[in-house]
Amino acid sequence: KQDEKFPPRSLIVGNPAKIIKRVSDEMTKWKTEGTVLYQQLPLEMKKHWRECEALKTSSANKSKILPKSKYTPFKK
Repeated sequence: KQDEKFPPRSLIVGNPAKIIKRVSDEMTKWKTEGTVLYQQLPLEMKKHWRECEALKTSSANKSKILPKSKYTPFKK
């Protein structure tokens, strides 16, 4: 709404906007770490990128093919 003010570190959604939660230090830390991980993806991809043939069938051994992700979802 016109001239409405929201406190810092508020998560705001909708139209009209409303606060759905306060942003904690833990949430900010998780988001920052996720951004760093996302920015590292191109270098990581180029390091492991190699020519290969397309799979003709689904592989039951996908966990052996793909490197383990460092990503963990935010749980709160």
